[in-house]
Amino acid sequence: MDSKRAAVGDPIEAVTTAEVFEKKRLVIPKGATLRGRLRRMDAATGPPEHFTIGLEFTDIEYPGYHARFF
Repeated sequence: MDSKRAAVGDPIEAVTTAEVFEKKRLVIPKGATLRGRLRRMDAATGPPEHFTIGLEFTDIEYPGYHARFF
């Protein structure tokens, strides 16, 4: 997806690059897939050209596990 073709509402996908811990307990393993939607995309002025984006992830999946989250 590139900024000239992306639109608010488009599906997005990301993969975790590190393990996530909460109080020394592994809660999300490295390589987990997150899915969601592009929720905001605002062009900003001035050099360099850039965008402010908002991402909303609603699902997480890794081997043996799938869940919705907010």
